[in-house]
Amino acid sequence: STITSRGADRPLAPASTMKVLTSLAALDTLGADHRFTTRVVRSGKQVVLVGGGDPLLTDKQSKSAAKPASLQALAAATATALAADGVKKVELGYDTTLFTGPDFNPSWKAKWRSWVARVRPLMIGEGRFNVWQADPAPARTAATAFAKRLRAAGITVTRTDPARASATSTELASVQSAPLATVLSRTLKLSDNLAAEVIARHVALAAGQKASFTGVAAALEAWLSAHQLWAPGMRVLDGSGLSSKARVTPSVLARAI
Repeated sequence: STITSRGADRPLAPASTMKVLTSLAALDTLGADHRFTTRVVRSGKQVVLVGGGDPLLTDKQSKSAAKPASLQALAAATATALAADGVKKVELGYDTTLFTGPDFNPSWKAKWRSWVARVRPLMIGEGRFNVWQADPAPARTAATAFAKRLRAAGITVTRTDPARASATSTELASVQSAPLATVLSRTLKLSDNLAAEVIARHVALAAGQKASFTGVAAALEAWLSAHQLWAPGMRVLDGSGLSSKARVTPSVLARAI
């Protein structure tokens, strides 16, 4: 029971404490062992790199336990599969249709656009060129890096374009992220905005919503309400807390923790 409180039910901008609520919803909805899969499929002469919403996918293989999935490993497995089929030349497509809507939240400050990573289902290097510079086209960057890896493995890549994987495509290779519990541990420790947003989109999908900012808001509000973690005046606009227009009450946050 509450011994004392002050302004406990006043809705305030949650900032990065929003990640606590997003993480709880993700663990409950997806499960601690859930992994995100990046796939390569083939349809005729075209192979498609399919973004699976892994926020920690890397180009070069990482030694970090939180980042086991890499384009380096995926390209090697893809090249082996193609060689086994006698294929030496392909067109490369990249599929980003898992997520919908804008990749930069309309309620975020416009001046942040240069450094806040875009929320896309396919990216490497956490969607950034460096600490202060976001990649405006992270999916294309990932596809270009993958094409380079394929060429190094002996596969000729004639072109690289956006594409949509066919339902009849054959899977050639895949790599998986670390378990969600590991990804969330890192996300909370580093207050990783991009990872929180990507994970929130997976929560939306699991809840039957679109993988967009509006879908995230609807899914998180529904989950919080179902778990008695909702109060009058609250407002969810993203999964990371970057929006200054979002509102959470201290009492709800305290109950969540």
